[in-house]
Amino acid sequence: MRGIFLTLAVTMFAIPISVHADVEIVFEEGSPNDYMTIRNKDLCELGPVSVTIDLSTSAGGLYFDTTASGAGVSEYQPFRIYTGGDRVRSVTNVSDGGTIVTLSLTHLGPSESVGFTIDLDDSGRSGPTTIEGGEILGATAALKFDLAGDDVPPTVARFGTDGRAVISASTCLS
Repeated sequence: MRGIFLTLAVTMFAIPISVHADVEIVFEEGSPNDYMTIRNKDLCELGPVSVTIDLSTSAGGLYFDTTASGAGVSEYQPFRIYTGGDRVRSVTNVSDGGTIVTLSLTHLGPSESVGFTIDLDDSGRSGPTTIEGGEILGATAALKFDLAGDDVPPTVARFGTDGRAVISASTCLS
């Protein structure tokens, strides 16, 4: 009997454990700022990675309103990091009326987050100043491991009506 337990214990430790990472991107409507938070929900250290948020496929025709004149209405807010700035290596230019932003992160440890504020408006379908959950539906978030090489495509998730997109990456690279 002891031999069976020993064999079982050795077998259990010999089985490779696949580690993966869930990265959650959360949109929260606010006034005057809207919030986007990128959170590592697992025990895996990620880095370096890039996260791209693309609003062009959103149900509400969402876009960034970053200046007083231009595409948006009423309130506007420029892009600002509010948490995790020490993890941000670079950010693409967020243009007024634009729909895409990419944040390159040095790392994102377990339960760590990077967040930014900005103003999102819609194409006027239900009032451009307040974004409701269903309007972000279909927008995408993509995670790319920067060291994985150009031939490895990013992992993509779509936002739901709850303002969340969860990217499940099959491997942790750090």
